[in-house]
Amino acid sequence: MGVETKNEDNKRVFPVSEKVEDVLEALEKYLGENKVSIAFNSEVVGVKKSGKKIAKLILSDKEIVAKNYIFCAGGKSSPTTGSTGFGYKLAEELGHTIIKPIPALVPIKLSAQGGPASGWKKINDSKKLSEKQRDYLYKILTKHKCIKWGVGIVSEKVIDKINILEATKLAMQKAIKNLKPDFLLLDGNFKIKSLVPQKSIIKGDQKVISISAASIIAKVTRDGCLNDTTIHTKFLDRFYNWILETKNNTITGLENFTAKVITNGSTEAFDKFYLKNKNRRLRYFKGEYMYHAAAIKSYFEPAPYIDDEPLESNDVIVISLPFADTGGEHPRMNEILATCDTLGVPVLIDCCYYGACADLTMNFNYTCITDITFSLAKSFPVGFMRIGMRLTREDNNDPLFVYNKNNYVNRIAAAVGLELLNKYSPDYKEAEAAYRASRDKQAIKAKASRDERRALQTQLGIEVDPLDK
Repeated sequence: MGVETKNEDNKRVFPVSEKVEDVLEALEKYLGENKVSIAFNSEVVGVKKSGKKIAKLILSDKEIVAKNYIFCAGGKSSPTTGSTGFGYKLAEELGHTIIKPIPALVPIKLSAQGGPASGWKKINDSKKLSEKQRDYLYKILTKHKCIKWGVGIVSEKVIDKINILEATKLAMQKAIKNLKPDFLLLDGNFKIKSLVPQKSIIKGDQKVISISAASIIAKVTRDGCLNDTTIHTKFLDRFYNWILETKNNTITGLENFTAKVITNGSTEAFDKFYLKNKNRRLRYFKGEYMYHAAAIKSYFEPAPYIDDEPLESNDVIVISLPFADTGGEHPRMNEILATCDTLGVPVLIDCCYYGACADLTMNFNYTCITDITFSLAKSFPVGFMRIGMRLTREDNNDPLFVYNKNNYVNRIAAAVGLELLNKYSPDYKEAEAAYRASRDKQAIKAKASRDERRALQTQLGIEVDPLDK
């Protein structure tokens, strides 16, 4: 039928390409050329006999009359493939004697390179395989129903802090967290912190098939993050929808902000906001994120807290929601946003604590709001990866949009963020529990924040407010 084949050691025949799709396409072409129709999604439910001959084939949705019938039926070992064992019953109805199957344990000798299936024989150290071979084996390994696998990812910041060996151990601990293995085979001459029995094997990815398989999954996962040119857009779309999936908070007006860019945390979005409004006075409440105090020192003329003086038309405002100092909504937030609407004062809403909050009403319908930032640093322990998103009303082609359009973004961060967003809801119990605990300790945290603020103000040479206690 036009498919080039090869014979394996066990005398079985496979396509040279090792792709079942090639066989299927050739079969479909052959059937089409011979005007043979295929009844898809039609289950055989029985037959009608006329004497010793089959008169009709009964399908779930119709009956078929033919001159000859060929039955191909599988056993009961893999019902997920559609092989239910019905062929046994059908054969029995047609007068054949069925010998009852008897379960048995059959020893199978495996070579060092894998099992009897052709694809598995190619499993080897990922570094010795081509990209095409790795991708092919990755699909087999990750989709096989009898294989459980996990991936642990550690950021470059953690590597710099604890060194590459300790980071490798940490990644292994993360990878097995949800697998519950009985025994660990480690590639190297070290052990990891785990109660699971383990054995270290130097150059294990060249000696043990399971370690080789793990190296393939790890390599393809990493390369996928680096080579997927659409990973950041997938992340942005998921992040936006994830925000709206909350059941513990009420969000309105976010639909007005559909222009999305990935950022290196919230702070990169702050910097662009400062630059865009450099000719205005930067204003914020006492208790805000101290990065803004450094910005005033570096980019703006000194300006009072919002708490101390009324707003003016040449001001620009940053306000966090949840508020950085309390974890709730600032009591004057809606009042100030209404004033900004009247005066035409641009506002950035910093939502970096979103995902670790509850019982908030987040109203983004004020026209003064130009930028909204979100980050995963407070929802998940990924602060060093700086995974953030900025929302604006439209694409203004500023540097962040230019970066995103040209794919000049952190794809690893986007991939990690996407994995977390797909795994956890914005209200997942750990984050909510952390939020509840922070509420109970609100007074202690507020005092600690003020102490930090005063220390940083002194370091920056900013006058400390004597009433800020």
